[in-house]
Amino acid sequence: MVWEWGYLGLAYRDLRLFDEAIGCLQQAVAIHREVRDRYTEGWTLDYFGLALQRARGMDAARACWQEARTIFTELGVPRSQRGPYPPRG
Repeated sequence: MVWEWGYLGLAYRDLRLFDEAIGCLQQAVAIHREVRDRYTEGWTLDYFGLALQRARGMDAARACWQEARTIFTELGVPRSQRGPYPPRG
């Protein structure tokens, strides 16, 4: 069920229905945390950050991106295998 929340969130984001996207992606992050799927949690946080950025601006997105970066770093995921976020700088 977790993948459905994530994909639904991405679909809502693409449709510019940001409140719905944020709700779905929050649910997906919560499930990933519950089942301790850190890698996919990191990716979902990247996508969550994009939805927040589009809905509320860059400042709202930074915490998600920082958390994703922390997860990927802890897991030893090479930069080339991560999402494009958080932005550099």
